[in-house]
Amino acid sequence: MHNISEAKMTTISKPGLKWLWLIFILFILDQASKWWVLAHVKTGEFVQLIPSFNLTMAHNSGIAFSLFSQKSSWGQVALILFIILICSFIAGMLLNTKLQEKWNGISLSLILGGALGNLCDRIWHGYVIDFIDFYVNNWHWYTFNLADAFITVGAIMMTKTILFPKE
Repeated sequence: MHNISEAKMTTISKPGLKWLWLIFILFILDQASKWWVLAHVKTGEFVQLIPSFNLTMAHNSGIAFSLFSQKSSWGQVALILFIILICSFIAGMLLNTKLQEKWNGISLSLILGGALGNLCDRIWHGYVIDFIDFYVNNWHWYTFNLADAFITVGAIMMTKTILFPKE
């Protein structure tokens, strides 16, 4: 009986624990999509799904838009440690998000779920697997993955919260 009471108090003191399920689902969606692409699309191959939307395999050893691409193992280790630090900070923010702050909980979960998906790639493969290719005529946006999309949507949601807080 004593353990149940302690478990309830932990949940109440860390209300953001309720968002773990969403982080887990986002992580699994990201990793499943990458493993599917690894099994079905060759590096550099373009598979058109619909006009202006291809699947193509790309390896990104940097961060967003291939910035800070590191070929050295020390650079990769430093990048991984930096990402772990950022994920820890976001997790701390999420754990302290009040139950009523659903928008914040969802946005932080999207960011953390995506960051953990890409972190897993870096640790497992040494690079992030990108495969979504949007284009118009000959102009192609940077190739990205579901984790990148989750992070972007979460960041936009967070920006909305910062710029237009509830009064």
